[in-house]
Amino acid sequence: MKTYIYLSDIHANYSALRHILTLDEMNDANCEFRFGGDYIDGVTLNKDDTINSLQLIKSLCESGKAKAILGNHDNFLKETISNPKKPNSWYYNGKKSTLRNLGLWMNHPIQLRYDLQEVLGDVVDWLYTLPHILEDGDNIMVHAGLELNRPRYEQDEDYMLWIRTPYHEYSGEVRSDYYNKTIISGHTPNQVLCGTHNIISDKVHNTTRYFIDGGSNSGAKDGVINLLKLDEKGNKLWEGYLTSDGVVIR
Repeated sequence: MKTYIYLSDIHANYSALRHILTLDEMNDANCEFRFGGDYIDGVTLNKDDTINSLQLIKSLCESGKAKAILGNHDNFLKETISNPKKPNSWYYNGKKSTLRNLGLWMNHPIQLRYDLQEVLGDVVDWLYTLPHILEDGDNIMVHAGLELNRPRYEQDEDYMLWIRTPYHEYSGEVRSDYYNKTIISGHTPNQVLCGTHNIISDKVHNTTRYFIDGGSNSGAKDGVINLLKLDEKGNKLWEGYLTSDGVVIR
């Protein structure tokens, strides 16, 4: 049976992310990794953390060992390249520190687009291939959340990238699209939701949800990169996390 390790909201925490390569599952042909977005815009950045994080995730995806989706922070980068004159809120969400980490400055929007393309190279093309949602058997991964009363094909992209409380506290109708499914999301640090980085799970009717944002490099207390291993039926096999010191599995 196929298994999957889900992680999200890396925020250029390369010193922790690199330890993913030490997991035994890297050598298990039946296990793949799923990245839930927000690979950039960390609070504390060492030299090359941004590009190293992006390149590691991209290389795992291109090898067939992983798949990734877009997060709202990654979308800032994509928007800045594709439509540089369109305003967005990246300036207030880590833009300056990320550009500095890439060796760039806050140039004129058109110049900045060219600068980013030059520094990021084929990472830009890879970003444009990332979907907003992934489905593996009975598991669904999305960055922020889904409108559970709307069918899969009518989901709003901004909602999937940005939603918080309306998804976390939703208790209404659940469409048949999500019956007996397991939904994994990040976006909001669990320190905000429950006071710790621990993975949160609940049920909305017969739909299981996991919230896995461990507050990595986001300014949250005791931030980590959470790991959640599920089989293709949504059964939990283990959970753990990555820190700069290595891997912890519970």
